[in-house]
Order: sequence, then C-alpha cells, then structure tokens
Amino acid sequence: MLRFGASIVLWLVLVPATVVEAAPLLIPPVDAPVAVPFDAPAHRFAPGHRGIDYATPAGTRVRAAASGIVTFAGRVAGTGAVTVAHDSGYESTYTSLGDIEVVRGDLVRSGTWLGTTDVSHPGGRPGLHFAVKWGDRYVDPGLLLGTFDVSAAIHLAPLVWQPPAAMPAAFRSAFADAGTAEPLCRAPRALTDLPSRPPNDNIAVAIAGLSSRTRGGLDADMYEHGPEELGYPPHRVYRFSYAGIDGRMLHHPYRREDTFGDVRKAADGLRRLLRVVALRHPGARVDLFAHSLGGLVARRYLTHTAKLSSQRLPQIEHLVTFATPHRGSILAELPDRLSTETLTGGPLVDGLSALSRLGAPWPDPRSPAVAQLAPGSDLLRDMSRESVIYGTRALALATPNDPVVTADRALWRDARSTVVPPAGIYGHSAIVSSDLAQGVAHAFLRDAAPACRGAWDLWGPRVGRALAFAESQAVRGLAALESLGVGRILRIGRLGRDLTRTRAGRIAGRLAGRLLHRAGVEVMQGR
Repeated sequence: MLRFGASIVLWLVLVPATVVEAAPLLIPPVDAPVAVPFDAPAHRFAPGHRGIDYATPAGTRVRAAASGIVTFAGRVAGTGAVTVAHDSGYESTYTSLGDIEVVRGDLVRSGTWLGTTDVSHPGGRPGLHFAVKWGDRYVDPGLLLGTFDVSAAIHLAPLVWQPPAAMPAAFRSAFADAGTAEPLCRAPRALTDLPSRPPNDNIAVAIAGLSSRTRGGLDADMYEHGPEELGYPPHRVYRFSYAGIDGRMLHHPYRREDTFGDVRKAADGLRRLLRVVALRHPGARVDLFAHSLGGLVARRYLTHTAKLSSQRLPQIEHLVTFATPHRGSILAELPDRLSTETLTGGPLVDGLSALSRLGAPWPDPRSPAVAQLAPGSDLLRDMSRESVIYGTRALALATPNDPVVTADRALWRDARSTVVPPAGIYGHSAIVSSDLAQGVAHAFLRDAAPACRGAWDLWGPRVGRALAFAESQAVRGLAALESLGVGRILRIGRLGRDLTRTRAGRIAGRLAGRLLHRAGVEVMQGR
C-alpha cells in the first residue's frame, strides 16, 4: 500500500514536469486576464474545467499560441473552434470564436491570427476558452505559459472594458473594484501641455516614409519632427536608413529612390540596425516611431523578420505609426488601374515614373513599394494574418485631411487607433508635427490611459472614406473623357503614325511637305 501511494505521489510530481519540459513554449492567445482557471477533472468523464477562460469582449482577435498545423476549423455545437497540432504530441484548442480566419491544413506560426471571439459558454458571456491536450489528457495551459519569462510582455494598463452586472462572480473577480480602478480614458492633451521629459527610458528608432531622403539635404518629416520632440535625448535616438547602417549613429544618407524598393528588404535592414543597437545598449528596450511606409517596414519586422531571426534582438516595447496605410492606400492602386482600364493612363504613369527617377519629389508609381502599398497586395495580406511580437504595444495615428493615406486606411484594428484633428493643409506631413498627435503618443509611451474617443474618431474615418471614393473615381473620370472624344483623337493620331510607316504613306507625306513648302515660300514673297 505504501509502495502504491509513493507511486501516485511520484506520478503527480514527475508527469507535470515531463509535460512542461516536452511542451512548446506558448504565448497567450489574447491580451486579457484569466477569468476562470483550469480545474482538472478527477477522471476522464468527471466534471471540471478543461482549460482556461479569458475575459475578452466579442470581436477580440485570437492568435496561435505556438506554431503548428490546423487540424480543425469550424463550428461545434453552434460555436466556432480551431484546433492546432504542435510538436511533441500537443494540441491547442480555441473555442468561442465567431469569425475563423484559417482552414484545416494551414501551417500557422506563433502569433498567426486564427479568428475573433464571439461568446464563451451558454449565457452569452464574452470571452475565449483556451485548452491544451497532451495525447488524450488535458493539461493546465498556465503551466506552459509560465515556463518562460514573459515579464517583458507585461504592462500595467488601465481597465478598458467593464464587465456587465449579470456576469458571474468568477468573471468579475478578474477585474479591479470600480472605485479604485484607473479611469477608462483621459482627455487628449497637446505635447506643449505636458512636462518636458522623456515618456520612458527606452531607445527610440525613427523610420521615415516613402520618397523621403537624407542625402543631398534632409526631406523626411519623421526626422525633422522625430522622437527628440517627445523628450528622448539625441544620443538615444537612431534614424533608420534605407541605404544601410554605415554612417554616424548607424545612418548612411539615402536618396529618394532608395525608399522605392521592396518593403521586405527594408525590414531586413531594420533588423541589422536593431541588432547593433542591442549591442550598444545591452538590455535596453526600444520604441519604434514610423511615418507612412515606415510603419509597414516596422510591422514587417515585427511579424516576420524578428520572429525568424536567430540573432539577439532588443525587446520592442512600443510602436507608434503616423499616417501608415495599414489597410493600403487607394492612390497606390491607381497606377495599375490607369494602365489597364484607360487608353491614356499608361503613358501618363510612365511619364510620372520617368520624372520621379529624374528627381521629382513624388514616388515612382512603377516602384515595388507603391505596388505593395495597394490594398490587397501580397505584403498586406501576409502581414494581416500575423500579430506583432507578443509584448509590443502599438498606436496608430490618423488625420482626416490626408489624401495620401486616408483616415479609414490608417486605422489598425490590432492597435490602439486615434484620429487627431487636422493640423495643417496637407495632413500626411502635418500629422508628424501635430502637437496633439505628439501628446497622444507621449501618453501612450508612458502607458497612461488611452485618449477618450472624440468627434474626429467618429467623423475622421467617414471623411477618409469620402476622399478614398473620390480618388477611386479618377480612373472612371479619365475613361469617361476618353469616351467623349479624346480616345478617338488619339486613335486617329496613331492611325496617321501607322500610315506614315508604309511606302504609300511616305510618298504622300513627301508630296504634302513639298506643297506646304511651296505655299510657305509664296506667302513669304507676298504673292
């Protein structure tokens, strides 16, 4: 009997240790508190809670806790569920899903978006049920989440969702008392109204946008109004270069055309820069500041490049984007549409491209970067399926008077998004120097409560959609002009050009030229 009891004790001690040792490292599938913990059943058919419940509002995106293969994606008993098989015989299951973004057989990586939450158990309570199995046995996901240091990913943030009064006490206990909790939001304040000190002690890395330059003169909004204005000391600020890190403060001066290349290549360059920053400042965390295209460079780094790198890279604590086309830019898709849907659009785009290569201040419409900014591009679709590195908090800033990246296109559903009032005629550049935008960023960087939603958060996206609609009609407008006669004139001109290339056309042209020459001579002689 004693031998049997000792065996039971040994099994209870060694099996969980074996489970933890063989299990893949898991990241939390959502950023939310655990409302209902794991409760192991006494035996296979006994009651219990075979997983953990996260208290999340409906519509929260759910990420894969580890890499693996989707073995099930569908509905069970009326609720959505996804199961992912991992190494060492483990599988994780995510239930209470509304929308499902993967299908059976998909190979997912840690952080890949699987779907969005709907409701958890019967009764309509919002949340996510997360379960992990090892073979046929359910194990406590908390053991697997707690086997590595996630302190870099923990932030003391204010409460942003209030549980309903009808929610059971088990859920409500996960939240602080309403009388002692931080305010849900704070009124946005301009940077000039805030103390002139850095929001934190991190390293700041700024990334400028498309068609910027630092060679032959500085023309980069992010570098003219960068992290220094938020209080970061200059010796802790680095400016990303699209031409490499061979230079002072790891910046090699670059030309406009250096920004026209593949965003993936630029993300590799950002990795090299951050690698050296980590060597110069061991243990320091980094805040990324990005304008326009620079935001996509940062996102590509966070969703793919950093995860695949075996080098030691710094922890990215914050990402702030200014007027970044997270959903693509309507203007970026116009070059392709003009070339395929109109007669005169192709030569027009070619002319703009040639002028850009000669030094014009606008981006090359035929460049890879512009193609990647178009809605639905391979780059944007690829990044939309992945979350940023766990522990990185993101803020997306937009402005309603931006014709390049309209406000609705600059919002990012995986980040805290704010539309700031217009701060200049041309919002795409003015947003970087906007005193209110910088104030919102400063509060975000010091982990303060989010800015309360204002009128521009409601009307800004609507204005942006109106601008985007007007821009999308440019192709139809040109096609309409062509149908009214411009196209016919060009076709006649092309027909004349083709005729002059034939023998009869050349003879007729010489005769016409002689007649015109004779007529001109007679006019000059006063006949």
